[in-house]
Amino acid sequence: MGIHSRIVKKYECKSKRVIDLGCGRGNLLSECGPGSVGLDLHEEAVNSCIERGLVAKQANLRYGIPPAFKQNMFEVCLVSHALE
Repeated sequence: MGIHSRIVKKYECKSKRVIDLGCGRGNLLSECGPGSVGLDLHEEAVNSCIERGLVAKQANLRYGIPPAFKQNMFEVCLVSHALE
């Protein structure tokens, strides 16, 4: 079982609203429940997510999570490969 599969299983992401910070092309985001959102700095990554039918927004997380996303809006926050 790969790391992404273990994360999804451990945090029960398939049934929860997840915010995926640094979502990339949405590989992990695609395993998350309804209402989940990905944020990424790169327009190409966001467009890739959207093409896959995922909800993603472009955001520079250096300035924090955009105010459009309210506190307690998500049940899980994922940050995978974004801090390297």
